[in-house]
Parts: sequence; structure tokens; C-alpha cells
Amino acid sequence: MKKKDFQFDFERLYELTQTAEATLTVEEELYTIQKLFNRNFTVKTCLENLAFSSQQKEELCMALLPTDATTITKELVKLLAKNGRLDKIKKLSDGFSQYISKKQNIAFAEIETTLPLSPSLLEKAKQMLEKFTRQKVILKEKISPEIIGGFLIKIMGGKVLDATLQHKLWDLRTTMLKTGG
Repeated sequence: MKKKDFQFDFERLYELTQTAEATLTVEEELYTIQKLFNRNFTVKTCLENLAFSSQQKEELCMALLPTDATTITKELVKLLAKNGRLDKIKKLSDGFSQYISKKQNIAFAEIETTLPLSPSLLEKAKQMLEKFTRQKVILKEKISPEIIGGFLIKIMGGKVLDATLQHKLWDLRTTMLKTGG
């Protein structure tokens, strides 16, 4: 039997997090969890394995959450595990981030680099993005060894700023092919 499409009430979640003064904390926790679930092969395999019960998946998720995770985040993850909907964590995270973005005029962005950036470089990137978007920016860092050099910035809503070496080499190649060089 096919499960009904799972819908989230982002307005209610936002109200709950506002009451607890934890909106951005819950957003960050959901973002971190969905990244962990999607990037860690072992975790992803366990969560997708039908041999594990929803109780076992819930226990795994609770063990992976930081000890200081908010009660709201813990309860959300428990609810998803109990209902066999852990595959919807990215939809929950992205949807909640988008809802916050609209309500608070915040742009969420992710910068991908090969190595971690210094706090001063992260702050400069954030300031540049705030000028670009004309919004307050919450910038998250992602380390991607596959990036040869440079950086890639993804702004929620689909905007991408690609300053990677690979992109520059591709542009050079395209230019050379067009000019016959």
C-alpha cells in the first residue's frame, strides 16, 4: 500500500519555534541532520534498510543528534522515524528554511570550498552576499574535496555563484573552442 504524501505545517512549526525562541536553532539542527543523513553512507544505508524497525531508526537518529539539540528537533525526528518518513528530512529542512526566509527576510546560503575558511573570510563572503541579496544572510560552510580550488556559493532559491577552478577552466575551454584556439 502506497503511503499518502507527507505534508508539513511550516506555519505551525514556525510558531512553535518562535514561542521557544529557537527558530534559527531548529533550522540549523534540521539542516545539519539532513546533511548528515545524506552524506554519511553508513547512516543513509541504515535509515533506508527495511530490516531496521522504526524504533531502531529512531534510536539511531537520537544517538546522532547533538546532546544539546532542542526538544522540538528531537520530537520532529522521532515523529519522522515513527512514521517511516525519515526520507522526508530534506524536504522538512528545506521547506522550513524557505518559510523562515520569507517570514524574516533572511537569505540562507552555502559556501563550498576544499578547505575550511577563516572566520574573517566567511564574514567577508557573508557581507558580499548581503549586498548582493539585500537581505540578512545566514552562511553555512560545506567542505567538498572534489572542488579543486575556489568556491561555490548556493543561495536558497536557486542562485549559484561558481568561482571554482573547474568552472574557470570550463569557461576557458569554451572560449578557446569558440575562437578556434
